[in-house]
Amino acid sequence: MSKTKNSFNHFAWEYFDSLEQTQKGNTLIRKKGRLALICSYIGNEPISEIDSPRMLEVLLDIQASSLNKAGKPTDKAERCAGIASDVFVYAGARGFCSSNPAALIKSQLAKSSYGHRPAITKPKDLAKLLRAIETIEGDLNTINSLRLLALLFVRNGDLRRMRWADIDLDAGRWQLKPLKGQGKVTMVKDMIVPLPLQAVAILREQKKINGHTEYVFFSQTAKKHQIISENTANKRLKDLGYQNIHCAHGFRATAKTILQEQLKYPLVLVEMALGHTTKDPNGTAYGRFEYIDDRSAMMQKWANYLDALREGKDTTEFKVNAEVKANPTAQLQALIAQLGADKVLGMLENEI
Repeated sequence: MSKTKNSFNHFAWEYFDSLEQTQKGNTLIRKKGRLALICSYIGNEPISEIDSPRMLEVLLDIQASSLNKAGKPTDKAERCAGIASDVFVYAGARGFCSSNPAALIKSQLAKSSYGHRPAITKPKDLAKLLRAIETIEGDLNTINSLRLLALLFVRNGDLRRMRWADIDLDAGRWQLKPLKGQGKVTMVKDMIVPLPLQAVAILREQKKINGHTEYVFFSQTAKKHQIISENTANKRLKDLGYQNIHCAHGFRATAKTILQEQLKYPLVLVEMALGHTTKDPNGTAYGRFEYIDDRSAMMQKWANYLDALREGKDTTEFKVNAEVKANPTAQLQALIAQLGADKVLGMLENEI
């Protein structure tokens, strides 16, 4: 490997050495792999002579060589463009190149695609997973994070960064700014997550462990962010035998599918619970405080449903109530059965 003073190799690995002072673990390993890949193309070339067409040629070849199973591009070339850009900035600051030929390449690459992440969407399979989670031994941080992912179906990154300052346990509310919402039009920039009683109980348990820290999922072994790793939940799911079957992000698809198909909740409430921007048929956008009572009721019903599934109890009552709620005729029939036809008729006459 050539590391002459003006080669891309020289600056790439000098830059990487500077990263080792602030970054650790898997992040550093991934960046090292990307740098090695780029260097296999242009490592021996003088950094001042590498232009944008050359970088485009390299990154398009990386893109074509890193397709997913569906034949679509992953984000490998984009990430390689990012770290190559960092190397050019590093060398430019030291007077060895006057331009950053990787800076504009990202916009010329095909949009990355990974397809759907694995998720369980059948109640009987979810029941089995919920019981499996309860068999995990050891770190309560991990167990409680999985429990809350199932209950709240927020993104794993947002849950890991949950702060005590953002939670009102008495009111059962968690206010946050979703990571994906910053600069992404399909996600809300801030949201309120109603906390069912089961989630409040888990958080009170967490407070006994980490209440003295800023973060709910503080970890002494995590050197960079002081919170549990992004891979913690997925590693435990893999250990339970759920690799390529269900992942931490999959709890979102699980909840969306079952809440709509089984519990018959309207799409607007489910989408709001997921932190997605939502509009009604007339184009009216809903804010973070809209339908908070309805969303609270839905989250509590979801938590009760999960309890019933995990404990192997009959869940018919949840489906019956959902069907009644979704069907006006069924609502009227249920009211007649409860109050009697004469009383209901009298109520209707008074309304008229």
